[in-house]
Amino acid sequence: MRFHRILILLGFAAFETVCYAKDTPGSGLTEKSFHPLFKIIRSVNRNVLIYEACVTPDNQFCPNPIHIYWIMKNHGDKTEPLTALERRKVYGVSIISKDLNKLTFAIKPIPSRRITVTRIPTADKGALSASILIGGKQARLREVFIQMKSGGLVPSVDYIEMRGNALEETNESVLERINGPS
Repeated sequence: MRFHRILILLGFAAFETVCYAKDTPGSGLTEKSFHPLFKIIRSVNRNVLIYEACVTPDNQFCPNPIHIYWIMKNHGDKTEPLTALERRKVYGVSIISKDLNKLTFAIKPIPSRRITVTRIPTADKGALSASILIGGKQARLREVFIQMKSGGLVPSVDYIEMRGNALEETNESVLERINGPS
C-alpha cells in the first residue's frame, strides 16, 4: 500500500511517499518513507526519472537506500520501475558509503560525481537533501538534464546539465554542463 504526504519545510512543499512492505515473513508490515531527492529529464521524451531516499521508521537508511522509478508522462503519468538493464547500465546508482546520518552514492550518467544525502537539521521528521558539486559550488541537486544525440542505432549523450541551488545563504541557482564523449 502506498500513499503520499505533503510536508511543508523551509518554505517549500515536499512530498513524502510512505510505503508499507513486508521485510521478513511473519513480521507484519513495516513503514518505510521515501524522500524525493532529484529527477532526471531527458531530451528524447517527456518521461522523468525520480530518485528517492528510503528511510526506515527509526530514521535509518534502508538496505537499498535509493529508490528509482519512471513517471511516464507520455502514458498518463503512470509510474514504472527501472528495468534491470536500465538499473545496471544506464540510470542505476553505486553506493559508496552509508551511515546513520549520511549516504554517499554516484549515478550511472555521471559516475565521477559523488552525491551526498544528509538530513536537513531544521526539518520535521528528518527530511533529506541531496548535495553535489555544481559549477564549483556545493549545491542541493534538483535535476539532471540529459541531451541525447540524434541519429545512429545506439543513443548517445551530447551533454549533461546538473541544476541545483547553492547551499550558501544566497541559495542562488547553479548549473554545470558536462559534455559527452566526442
